[in-house]
Amino acid sequence: MKNLLLAALIIGIFIVNTGCISYFEDVKDYFSPYIKTVMSKESKPAGGPCDYDGDCNSWEYCDSHICKPRPGFCNSIDDCEEWQRCSEEHRCVLKPSRCNSDLDCPLARPHCDEEHYCNR
Repeated sequence: MKNLLLAALIIGIFIVNTGCISYFEDVKDYFSPYIKTVMSKESKPAGGPCDYDGDCNSWEYCDSHICKPRPGFCNSIDDCEEWQRCSEEHRCVLKPSRCNSDLDCPLARPHCDEEHYCNR
């Protein structure tokens, strides 16, 4: 991928120096998604605009030009169930003293009820 990026850069410099700007625009448009993927390692705004999945953060996918969280992931607490919170890793995790199933409950309160609380 880095070789492809280097080739695009060399072609771009050649085109600019020779005045073939219209061809350069075509090359730039073709390589744009690849350049974005290689160059942008910083975090992108959650829930931002997109043209494809690579425009979104790793926990998101592109749907109708908007980045949306993948199943089990979140950008805010609104993306999680009522008994969950959105972690710093953008995962929906249990709130304290809440459960998804009996396996999440301690022995003293072994049953997860319909409201996702551990009870006897």
